[in-house]
Amino acid sequence: MWSRVSLVSDPPRAPEGYPVAHRATAGRRRHGIARVAARVATRVIARVIARVGVAVLAVTGSVGCAADPGYHGRTSASWIAQLGEADVDRRLEAIGALGQVLELQPNAPGVVDALVGALADTSDPTRVAAASALRRAARGGRRVRERLAADAVPALAGLLRDTAHAAVRTRAVDVLRDFGPALAGASAPLVREALDDPDAGVRRAAADGLGQLGDAAGPALEALARAATHDRDAQVRRAAVRALPRVRGPDRPGTAMRVTATLADALGDSVASVREAAAESLGALGPGAVGPGAVGREERGRRATGMGGTPVDPDARLRAVAVGDPSAAVRVAAVHALGLRGEPPGSPALRQALADPDVTVRREAAHARAALHRRGGSDPAPPEPSRVELCQWNPRQPGC
Repeated sequence: MWSRVSLVSDPPRAPEGYPVAHRATAGRRRHGIARVAARVATRVIARVIARVGVAVLAVTGSVGCAADPGYHGRTSASWIAQLGEADVDRRLEAIGALGQVLELQPNAPGVVDALVGALADTSDPTRVAAASALRRAARGGRRVRERLAADAVPALAGLLRDTAHAAVRTRAVDVLRDFGPALAGASAPLVREALDDPDAGVRRAAADGLGQLGDAAGPALEALARAATHDRDAQVRRAAVRALPRVRGPDRPGTAMRVTATLADALGDSVASVREAAAESLGALGPGAVGPGAVGREERGRRATGMGGTPVDPDARLRAVAVGDPSAAVRVAAVHALGLRGEPPGSPALRQALADPDVTVRREAAHARAALHRRGGSDPAPPEPSRVELCQWNPRQPGC
């Protein structure tokens, strides 16, 4: 028979002279006080242990963040040493491994220094691989980003001036774009410079990169607008048209209206894909928007000017394209843009689009009339998804 063992020692008994009832009451009172004291002590000890555990975890985490994860059982120093070998394949293997190290530990200045040095390699594949691996360091801390801005970005500028290899220049633009907002201030001027490259592929990558850099590419807005309407390659014009709504230019009168007028001019491009992109970009600007501040429909048409200085009404251009463009895809994009820009449901253009020979145009017109796409609008009984929406959900489906 096991006996109950108390964790708290029994209190001393009352003197013999006390009555029996008094001795029992005093014993219970002292025993209760001892229990409370034990509970308080237990809680205090638990809190101390918890705080010590948190401190240990914090120290362990800080050590782990500074540790070298290595790759494939080898340290980073071992892979860095391999960069000095004569065999190009071995150097490429080392760069790939160091890129994986940066994926796990972007705050690795030694690895960043080694990859920055590899940008000056005599082999084009090695330089391109080093540039691609450095993209992963952009997630690092302030010191690593400062190192990239001070050394990696100028080294990539050297790749951009490699006149013999367009693929190297294109990859350099892609890496500058992928450095993201953290290094956009240093990257944007170089990407803008690539917009004048003699190779169309480099210019297309530059236009797309400026769009992804966003507000940091504001000083390049004028060059981007010229590329949208004057570049000799249709793919470059299309990339520039798509980038324009994402770039906020200098805060000067007429800047936003210049963007709208440029997109309206692009609606007359000879290539259907450029016209389609122009309609989509006008829709992305929102209901009646040409920039900061609300401007009326008549005022927009009076103040927005095209490349030749003549007044341009972007909504009038969209209506003409919605009912008269030979490409069904362009008509769909124009009708979709009219809906986003707040075209009245009774508009003659939307009524005419309801009788379009193409079913996707008719469906998009029904969406626009139902105000389904307008910001803040609602439709209690929305029509079935339009082609634009279906393509946004699944770009690989037929017709996208």
